[in-house]
Amino acid sequence: HIIDEGTALVQLAEESASNQKTTNGSGFQVLVSKFIELHDKYMTYVNNCFMYHTLFHKALKEAFEVFCNKTVAGSSSADLLSSFCDKILKKGGSEKMSDEVIEDTLDKVAFDHLCFLHRFCISIVLPKLWNFYR
Repeated sequence: HIIDEGTALVQLAEESASNQKTTNGSGFQVLVSKFIELHDKYMTYVNNCFMYHTLFHKALKEAFEVFCNKTVAGSSSADLLSSFCDKILKKGGSEKMSDEVIEDTLDKVAFDHLCFLHRFCISIVLPKLWNFYR
């Protein structure tokens, strides 16, 4: 079920990117935001309904790995996460965010979503986050 929802998000982003002649990356920003919302939704189930059971954490991680490592319009997930973090750090995201919300969002990207990426992809995202937290 999680894989279906995530794959549907990737397909919508892919269709949106192919329908736009010039892309400013806002569709990709929405995709990453949707990934975060989806993860938060199912993490709540894992924590509250399944009492933090490691088997369910593992299942959630494996489900996210399936669609988080797909490319969208020629961009890897690492590129999308990197761009997402970069925009948040520069502008506060698509809407103005407080410092606490920015930090919480970056924590979610750094600690929740980096574990779903292949090691090569992490090398793209990690330097931007490292510079932020230094």
